[in-house]
Amino acid sequence: MVDEKIQITEGEEDWHIAAYLRAVVQGWRFLAVCAIAGFALSLVAALVIKPWYVAEAVFLPPKPEVSTAEPFAALLGANDASDSYLGMLTSRTVADDVVDRLNLVAVYKSELKTDARAELTKKSKFTVNKNSLISVAVTDSDPKLAAAIANAYLEALYRLNGQMVRSASDHRRAFFEDQLATQKTALAAAEADLKATQQKTGLVLPANQAQANVTANAQLQAQINAVETRLAGLLSGATEQNPQVVEARSQLHQLQAQLANQQSTNAQHFGGLATTRQLPELVLENLEKEREVKLRETVYDALVSQYEKARLAASDPGPQLQVVDHAIVPERKSGPPRKLMAFGGLFLGFIVGVMWLLFGSFVRRWPAELPRSQSAGKS
Repeated sequence: MVDEKIQITEGEEDWHIAAYLRAVVQGWRFLAVCAIAGFALSLVAALVIKPWYVAEAVFLPPKPEVSTAEPFAALLGANDASDSYLGMLTSRTVADDVVDRLNLVAVYKSELKTDARAELTKKSKFTVNKNSLISVAVTDSDPKLAAAIANAYLEALYRLNGQMVRSASDHRRAFFEDQLATQKTALAAAEADLKATQQKTGLVLPANQAQANVTANAQLQAQINAVETRLAGLLSGATEQNPQVVEARSQLHQLQAQLANQQSTNAQHFGGLATTRQLPELVLENLEKEREVKLRETVYDALVSQYEKARLAASDPGPQLQVVDHAIVPERKSGPPRKLMAFGGLFLGFIVGVMWLLFGSFVRRWPAELPRSQSAGKS
């Protein structure tokens, strides 16, 4: 019994499918009318729709030189330049620049600038090619306007990039100006401190002066030792009244007096301190002050150099995009695809006709099938 029910059910299903196919075949005239109607409506729509044009501009993003003194260039160098410029193209600043330059509020007949910006965004498309070139494609019903907008994007991007570079340069210039003022004050204080130390110690070139004093004292002491040796030799065989002895003693007294005078002069010059005790300390003090002045001068010169670079960079627009193709007025329209729309309407009309025939066949058979299904349920 179960097998018989299954066979009956399968037979009924086959019969239903055959009935649906027969209904579709019998309604070929209706299908033809639906397909022709869909074709006609799509063709009319394709003719009524206003054609549109696509203008395209292509540029190559710059590759900025990475420098620790130029944080903005270092930032662009650290990331992909294409991603950075795509972000700039989709920014509100660039869109507003294009809207203002071409007066798109009036062109698009928008009440607000926000509406014109939204319309512009809808008609613009930015893509990055495999060779890192960035394409700016603008779609509009006016071919001249489409080309103008695409080129306006490049000009707005150029201006925005220049503003960003100048802003970074101005920031660096202000920073170096503050640092220069601070270092100039520190350098003046170090120079005044060195001057005061030199006036106190009397040492202008401490290393040279110390070497000269030591050399002069050593030379006098050597001469004194030589005279004393010669005098001792003379006294071993002569008296004090000997002319050579008298001459040697006189020369010895002169040299000793000259050495004492030089030491006394140095002692007074160095503030009355003993030369052998105070000279190393004074030399080190002067050298320390000189090193401080040289350090301040080095820092100041480096800041002056960086400040000049920042000042020149403020007038430099920085690395700019390289335009590969300017947008030209398109000669051929990009849409609508009339042939595709017409044949699509033909196919859609046919599908609608088939669905209508199948639905109508089901509606006609439904009252007859209802009692049969109820009786099958009771059994």
